[in-house]
Amino acid sequence: MKFEKFVEKIIENMQKRVPEDYMVQVENIQKNNGLMLTGLTMGDQRWNVYPTIYLEDFYEKYEQGVSIEKIIDIIWKMYCQSAPTGNWDTSRFMEWGRVKDMICPKLINYSENRRLLETIPHRKFCDLAVVYYAIVDISETGVASILIHNAHLDLWDKSETDLYELSLDNYRRIFSITSQNLGDIVLELMDCKDANSFDKDTLVPMIVVTNKMKMNGAAAILFTDKLREIADSLDSDLYILPSSVHEIIIIATDNAMAVEELKETVCYVNRNELRQEEILSDNVYKFCRSDGNVEII
Repeated sequence: MKFEKFVEKIIENMQKRVPEDYMVQVENIQKNNGLMLTGLTMGDQRWNVYPTIYLEDFYEKYEQGVSIEKIIDIIWKMYCQSAPTGNWDTSRFMEWGRVKDMICPKLINYSENRRLLETIPHRKFCDLAVVYYAIVDISETGVASILIHNAHLDLWDKSETDLYELSLDNYRRIFSITSQNLGDIVLELMDCKDANSFDKDTLVPMIVVTNKMKMNGAAAILFTDKLREIADSLDSDLYILPSSVHEIIIIATDNAMAVEELKETVCYVNRNELRQEEILSDNVYKFCRSDGNVEII
């Protein structure tokens, strides 16, 4: 069954599952790096906000042998876990004083998102772009947010400069930057038998920096004070690997492999381990303690 027919089947079966007063529809949604995904939305027609569930992953499950009926069960369960209980107060987003404390930054690749960047406030950072989103809700199932567009700045009579410092403060307060040795993370993922035979000290020290939600954690590269804290603890300048939009990996320049090998590692992970929308950059960066700057190497 082709994807288009699969989508039709999902809509047809989901319409049978939901209450009569619910709407069910799909739309193409642009994601990071120019990726277009097919989003399923459904909910009470009296509401003005609906969760979006992307269907591409479910099509993969179908091709692997999972039945349409089982997929409908999974989607319905996901919807019930994140379904709104009423209308969202849109006036909150119209007023600067009510939205400003929930605006946060995230990083995306500049060249891969040129068309999107024409419509949203941003600033260039190396080969990346700092963009902004407003948090609508935070729950156990994730973070609901709205990407800020140029029209929002016109509405609020604000500039990108107004967003930048404010968003950094909000990010630190809401998400809290975290750092952990990669060896400790590997140990946590191992079962007891393997963990007993694993010596993390044999690894080149690598520090994974993200946030407590592990979402858009690569924005930590914007926080010079955090980078300097890590650099001082390692007594070294830093190489920064953009392992995804959600985290960065830091290595002391004194302990690292050759720069070309680091770049090859980043490229390999981007091509083989990440989804397209999770890729941040193929480049490696360096943080210099002497001037506090981050640059591409």
